[in-house]
Amino acid sequence: MEQTEKLADDYAKMVKSSMEADGVDMTRKRAVICLRMVRESFIHGMERMREELTRWHDPKKELPPIYDNVMVKYMALDGCEHVATAWRSAGDAGGYIYAISGTGATINSRNIIGWREIHE
Repeated sequence: MEQTEKLADDYAKMVKSSMEADGVDMTRKRAVICLRMVRESFIHGMERMREELTRWHDPKKELPPIYDNVMVKYMALDGCEHVATAWRSAGDAGGYIYAISGTGATINSRNIIGWREIHE
């Protein structure tokens, strides 16, 4: 959280400098309120972005695109949860399977607990 707050402070300073350069005329009290709102909005936006980028999607409600690598959390045959990079492929008889990237291993779609996009 410290990193987010530092980024928010830097952003608020940048907005302040931009306002001064543009000749925006405000009372000191209004400027402080405005910059506090900018800072809080920045922090809120960063938190929402982080939540979206790190959330696990429920495969019963939402499927990843076919052939796109995603991070999957699945229940293995040994009863343990595992995480792997895999892609969803159309399987036989209209179903689908997940193929673990870089291997010949597959995961039955019933064993997928969640999936997450890989950004970058």
